[in-house]
Amino acid sequence: MKKTILISLAVLIAVLFTACPVQEQTKEEMLKQSKGWKLTAATSDPAYLLLKEDGTEVPITSLFDGFMYDDELDDIIYFKENKSEILNYGKDKSTCNGKFTGIERSLGNWDLVTDTRLKFYFPAYEELLEAVVLALDESTLKVSVKIAEDDGEAKVLPYRGVTGTKTVRNYVFTLTYSIAK
Repeated sequence: MKKTILISLAVLIAVLFTACPVQEQTKEEMLKQSKGWKLTAATSDPAYLLLKEDGTEVPITSLFDGFMYDDELDDIIYFKENKSEILNYGKDKSTCNGKFTGIERSLGNWDLVTDTRLKFYFPAYEELLEAVVLALDESTLKVSVKIAEDDGEAKVLPYRGVTGTKTVRNYVFTLTYSIAK
C-alpha cells in the first residue's frame, strides 16, 4: 500500500512539473531586464570620418577608436517599465574628474515599435533614433542605426569641442550591447 502511494505521488509530481509550460520572455521583457545594457561593440559602415582637432579627418570603422571617450565605455543604459531610458555613467570617469561616477540621468523615452524596430536615445547623439533590431535575447542587444551628418552641425562634433564644416555623410552604425554586470 505504501509503495503504491509513493509511486502515485511520484507520478503526480512528475506530471505537475512537466505539465506547466515555461513561458518565454517577450522581446520587450528582454529589453527591460534589470541589470541594464553596456555597449560592447560599435562599428560604422562606411568608415566614419573622425574630425581631429588639427582639422584632418581619419577614417575609423570601430567607434571605440576615437569617436567615444574611454570613460563612456562603462556607461549602462536601462530601458524602464514606464518607457523611460536611463543612462548610468558607470565607474570610470577619469576625464570628468570623477564627477559623474554612478550618476543616472534620463535620456528620454524608448519604444519597441515591433520586435525589429526600436526607438531609443544613443547618448553620443542625444536624440531619438530609430534602429533596426538585429538581435535581442537574454544577453545581447544588437541594433543598426542610420546616421546622417551635415555641414558642421554634425551632432557629435560640438559635443567633442571640435568645430568645422562637413559635407553630408551617411553612416550605418551597428551597436552591440551586452548585459551589464
